[in-house]
Amino acid sequence: LSTSKDLAKFLQAQFDTTNRALHLTQQVTHEDSSGVKAGLGWLISRGNNGNDWFWHNGGTGGYTSCMLFEPKNKIGIVVLSNISSFHRNSKNIDHLCFNLAELILNNEEF
Repeated sequence: LSTSKDLAKFLQAQFDTTNRALHLTQQVTHEDSSGVKAGLGWLISRGNNGNDWFWHNGGTGGYTSCMLFEPKNKIGIVVLSNISSFHRNSKNIDHLCFNLAELILNNEEF
């Protein structure tokens, strides 16, 4: 269990370019046949802006979460919800996370 404040600190640490250990977690270590890339603990996707986005999601019977960051622009998003990961709408949490990042990158109001 964690809090939004703890996760925000964790995201801020990801932007430390002098931390070699963190930098290594952001390198592609695996790519499957469908093109899904992964680092050490992160899934890696190419954002609409052409930069790599690092993200991870999760959940269980009582919650769903998604964390995403884009280091070049120092943008980080954490979405925590009380939607069960087994609920049909749980994937909306991932969509919300990515859509919020797009809005911020595009300087759009929400």
